[in-house]
Amino acid sequence: MGQVLAVTGSKGGSGKSTLSVHLAVYLDDLGYRVALVDADYNQLTSSKWLGRLEHHISVESLEHSHKEHQRIRDLRKKVRELREAHDFVVIDTKGEASTLTDAALLMADLALIPFQPSGPDIWELESTLSAVVVSQEENDGKPDAFLILNQTSEKDSVGREVRQLGKSYGIPTARRTLKRVNAYRDAGGLGTVATRLSDKRSRRHRDAMTALFREILKDYLPRQTRRAANG
Repeated sequence: MGQVLAVTGSKGGSGKSTLSVHLAVYLDDLGYRVALVDADYNQLTSSKWLGRLEHHISVESLEHSHKEHQRIRDLRKKVRELREAHDFVVIDTKGEASTLTDAALLMADLALIPFQPSGPDIWELESTLSAVVVSQEENDGKPDAFLILNQTSEKDSVGREVRQLGKSYGIPTARRTLKRVNAYRDAGGLGTVATRLSDKRSRRHRDAMTALFREILKDYLPRQTRRAANG
């Protein structure tokens, strides 16, 4: 049964869809069987981005016209079915606290919380951290979780505050940060992702994203890629 990776947050513009797409493509390029469920039904950024790329990813989305309880039911059904046939299922959640996001967390093995530090946004972050902790309490410690900071540095005072906040909830911050999340978004305009760019100018962004994924996925990557093994 495949691993479920939920990319979540309480605010739009944090790099959630950017991280979701890059994560799915990175795993796909390694040869794993990957699915992505775009649960951010108001934007569908991940679905649109992946629609411009060559990949083997199974892409599903939720209907904007459905009521919330229907979307929760659809999400549960899609994830149950997809994880039976894939090594990884990535869920791109809404950029706000919701019962749909709570449902995604309850199904997840790993929650990733991208965050661009600024003073007022820390209040929004607390609701996301609380939702993760509630899911862990209800689900035998799952999901594991990482805070992922972008556009910050070790010397950033707000960044330090965010790291301390995560620690108070028992949620670690990834050592690797993404210095310029816009550089990864810009790759979408080129019809690609940063991890596929090979020019000298883009190399440091590609290497930073790859290093981040290696860090947060080190306990989740199967030893053998099933898609490659099955041809």
